[in-house]
Amino acid sequence: DEARTLVERYDEIIERYGQHPIAADALYHAAVLEDEVLQNTDRARDRLMRLLNTWRGTTTWIDAALRLADIYLAMRRDAEAVNVLRMVLATPQNVATDRRDLARLRLGDLHFWEGNLDSARTYFLPLAETPGSLASNDAIDRLLLIDLAQDDSTAVKTIAAAEGMLVRRSYMDAGRTFASAAAATRDAELRDRALYNGALAYVRAGSDSLARPLIEEILPSIPESIFGDRALVLVADILQRRGDVQGALQALDALLVNYPRSILVPNARERIRRLRGDA
Repeated sequence: DEARTLVERYDEIIERYGQHPIAADALYHAAVLEDEVLQNTDRARDRLMRLLNTWRGTTTWIDAALRLADIYLAMRRDAEAVNVLRMVLATPQNVATDRRDLARLRLGDLHFWEGNLDSARTYFLPLAETPGSLASNDAIDRLLLIDLAQDDSTAVKTIAAAEGMLVRRSYMDAGRTFASAAAATRDAELRDRALYNGALAYVRAGSDSLARPLIEEILPSIPESIFGDRALVLVADILQRRGDVQGALQALDALLVNYPRSILVPNARERIRRLRGDA
């Protein structure tokens, strides 16, 4: 109900301001709510296409194009997604260079998900070498995974395929594929990556019961596991949804103790304060 109310307010802004850039922002945010919260993909797509037809070349236009491309990927309309991404790359060089990098990243992902690791590398390398780019960290992450293929190419390609399923919103298939990769590999980093992403996929599918066994396999590897901090946050999420506030607090406290330098620490501290009623 809250999301629908917000969409209605955005519609009032759109009607009131017409061609003003604030209407473009309202269209974009309404589309995000339609897509992520109300799960009305068709209405989200219609709003994004309206934005693309009116505010071409702006930062909001590029944000809308990137989201529309992912919607097309979820709909298995890859050719249309690629066309949208290429439109982003064709925008003037002085407009949102960092967001154009996100389009390049997604084009590389299409090769990555299919197991074409060498082709994917050609997209990811320049992005990884661009400091400050919105895509650089993700590109580095993919390259590190590709490097692990030297020892276990089967697991890497299986994980890459499952990551594509996540973007395509085939969450149950992604969960099963990640779980299969985790069970098959002997590499601890690959295993924990697959376990974490498998649990995340099941959570997005609405199945905490399937997610929890996967995430609990990571916990004995804390603090050595590089996925331990994210795993603890996911545990806290699951426990809080079950009404186990004390358990959620324990998971977040464990994050602070075992991963004091994690980028997740500030949010964990704030969440602890809220759960304890301090804020």
